[in-house]
Amino acid sequence: MLKRRNTFCICLLVWALGNQFELSAQSLTIQILSSESLEGIKDANLLDIEELKVPKQTNAEGYVEWPILSSAIEVKALGFRTDTFSVNGSKASSKDTLFFLLFPDRKELLDEVSVFSEVSWLNKVSIKAFEPYDKQWLFITRKELIATSLELKELDRVPLDGLALVKEELFRDVFGNVFLLGRDSVMQLRLEDGKIQFFPKEPRAHFNFAIRSVLGKTKDDNRILRNTRKEEHTFEHTFLLSGIQQGFAIEYPAMHNCGLELVLFRNQMPPFLLYQSLDTACYVAAQYYFRKWVGATLKYWSLINDSGIVSSYRKEQMVIAKSIYENMYARELDVFWLQLQKGNSVLFDPFAKQLVFMNPNFQKTEVLPFAFDLLASRDYLIRDLVTQKTFVRLKKKGGSSLVELDLAENKPQFLKEYSIQAYAQNLRIHNGILMYLNDRNNLQIKRI
Repeated sequence: MLKRRNTFCICLLVWALGNQFELSAQSLTIQILSSESLEGIKDANLLDIEELKVPKQTNAEGYVEWPILSSAIEVKALGFRTDTFSVNGSKASSKDTLFFLLFPDRKELLDEVSVFSEVSWLNKVSIKAFEPYDKQWLFITRKELIATSLELKELDRVPLDGLALVKEELFRDVFGNVFLLGRDSVMQLRLEDGKIQFFPKEPRAHFNFAIRSVLGKTKDDNRILRNTRKEEHTFEHTFLLSGIQQGFAIEYPAMHNCGLELVLFRNQMPPFLLYQSLDTACYVAAQYYFRKWVGATLKYWSLINDSGIVSSYRKEQMVIAKSIYENMYARELDVFWLQLQKGNSVLFDPFAKQLVFMNPNFQKTEVLPFAFDLLASRDYLIRDLVTQKTFVRLKKKGGSSLVELDLAENKPQFLKEYSIQAYAQNLRIHNGILMYLNDRNNLQIKRI
């Protein structure tokens, strides 16, 4: 069970909350408590920051008598974060008691560090995405591609205008190749001597099938491909009033994106179906809303054919029906295939909500339930390309976090948890260094 960790400092007074207290006594009692167990902390040191006298220590229950009302008290305790509390006043009785909460000092809960002040070129750009490439980084901004060293020292930059792509984004495949994606075309990138080089353009449709759908590879260059083909629903409809017969074709994802098919491609051997699953309840619901989308489409065109009226209302209903189908019931889910030690592998199947472990011959050795509902909806798995450690991103109310996932011996276990910003995106980990973009597209760095 993962415990939620608060990151805010809290001070409690028996009749109020806050970290600055109005008191009126020459002496009072203070108890130092653990934020997690609410138990008293033994041998915590309290220091009057202004007077700088010998610190006073709490007893076994976390209590200490504090004879002087100070404007600032520094509190230190082994295993807890040092904190400072303010106390003001001059006329209170000795019955007054203050309760201070200290939070555990966990090295993994480090503050994010912005690199703007250290890397000058970042001060003038808004980053859209970035990807590692060998021992370098590729960044895409609104106007340029920028190549840097691992230390983010600028190596090369190329304007995007001359590439004639629309809606550019970066993609790194399972082989370590990086691609610049446009709406209709794709260009593979290469860094040589720090300079960005470009392969010829390829159609986006071919890339989506042959490269983006490849989830994994083996040491023998076998490729595990996810079936992402599109289906086409074709039908003819005769409009009653006009008597016109018209054909329609609506494209939709295979299995309405409610199932998974993996195909294994082996050298000089025919491909075969490696794995298949289906979320039946999801599929039935998606089918129902797919029919509602088809029905809304027919209503829109019926009015045009029968009366020549282009109805903005019916068009809006058609768009809404399509949006509900695509975004709520036929939304594509991320699937991950990871290579483990000794040629073994594991499949993350969010449709069956399970982890499927396979041996080098692609035979199932273990199938374990996994709580996908705890994970972020997209990009929930991040792998350190150097250490090969695996991390998953958890949903958090009002926040977000990463948890290291141990997959040894086919027994998944959550290890350390790391706090990150709620709207962090484009998370990448390289040799224990987490880099991501915050909600203002600023680059943040954190050691984990």
